[in-house]
Amino acid sequence: MSSCEKLVEELNSVLPEMNFTQRVNYLFREHGDLLAMTTAFGYSGMILLNAIRQLSPTIPIYFIDTRFHFPETLSLAEQVQREWGLEIKTLGTDLSEGAIASLIGENAYKVDPDACCHVRKVIPLETVLPGRRVWLHALRRDQSPSRANLGFAQRVAPGLVKVYPIADWTREHCWEYIRREKILYNPLHDEGYPSIGCIHCTARVSVDGHEREGRWNSFPGKFECGLHTFLDDEDR
Repeated sequence: MSSCEKLVEELNSVLPEMNFTQRVNYLFREHGDLLAMTTAFGYSGMILLNAIRQLSPTIPIYFIDTRFHFPETLSLAEQVQREWGLEIKTLGTDLSEGAIASLIGENAYKVDPDACCHVRKVIPLETVLPGRRVWLHALRRDQSPSRANLGFAQRVAPGLVKVYPIADWTREHCWEYIRREKILYNPLHDEGYPSIGCIHCTARVSVDGHEREGRWNSFPGKFECGLHTFLDDEDR
């Protein structure tokens, strides 16, 4: 068993027995210098960001600018950096829109959103994660069918473990915490957008729909972008 696999086993054993504060403290104590986080400033992510600013605001936080974010998302990103003093690092493709169109087609999000996500999100992120051990993210089991069996940790590449400190939280739990702690959040959440990505690929969700239902809703069964479908590949 590799050291990475041992870490996954350890985290999936100890984190379920802890509350949120204990989980975050444990991760920072054991892996602080090798932590990183990615966020698009959704409400679950804001809970983790709030914990980071209280514990270690120098942990690198990566925001991937796809060039298609809602103005509200960009405004919140600026507010978080300005008011919370976090180390927000913006990533994005170096390719021009013309080069992207030549590579994957014009308006690829309409016909091949996986390719669009790969160029705009995955490739930029792959340049910064090597050298990190623990990649923090705010995924939760109740967000969609594709996340229902989510553990607290999974191996996503050699030497890299992705960790979900609030995997077992519910939407209601999150919002109760946000309101109690007076945490900033994207105002689009109050307008029927429980999950917010790029403008072209995000829609409002019905009251009884799951959170990811409004993402890529013209592609039935697609609820994830490439950031959350990394293959566990030794040769990666």
